[in-house]
Amino acid sequence: MSTQPISSSKPTTNSSKDSSKERHLLLIPERIKFIKKSDSKKRVFDILSELLTSGQKNVSKNEIFDALIAREKLGNTVLGNGIAIPRASINITRPRAALVFLKKGIHLNSPDRKPTHLFLALLLPENECDKYTKMIQKINLTLAKQSIIEDISEHKNPQLLIDFFDTLFTTEKKNKQNKQKKVIS
Repeated sequence: MSTQPISSSKPTTNSSKDSSKERHLLLIPERIKFIKKSDSKKRVFDILSELLTSGQKNVSKNEIFDALIAREKLGNTVLGNGIAIPRASINITRPRAALVFLKKGIHLNSPDRKPTHLFLALLLPENECDKYTKMIQKINLTLAKQSIIEDISEHKNPQLLIDFFDTLFTTEKKNKQNKQKKVIS
């Protein structure tokens, strides 16, 4: 298993096939928290905001919280399958993520009416949101079609959870490449 945090390719112009693409950390162990239960989505957003302030000084916990709540008012970010992906654009230079996993999920306006256990919050640079649309779509699609809540509940260690996510997204990428090869041949 990999010991690298989840990373995301920084959008770049189509310059060359350089294998050393610029990379940055999206989710690191310090921004993951396992909690037995929470009373509300607001409390979960408060925890996510605190986690997202880790390692940066430009934006306060309150600014992050307000941005997440404002975005949530535009439309529910609960995917179903026990997963929510709240997100917001804010004055930062690189995207970052935080994850809260609730052992006892909370009931939100989920399309499948299942309790929400996993909250993966994404912060995006406010002037570059369009550049990260594909990344958000990939995260949404990969998590929405997986039944991963039971698998995640087994991972109590943040690094093991990151390894699990790396495997999940690596497998998704390999499956897509295999389908493309079949279409070509």
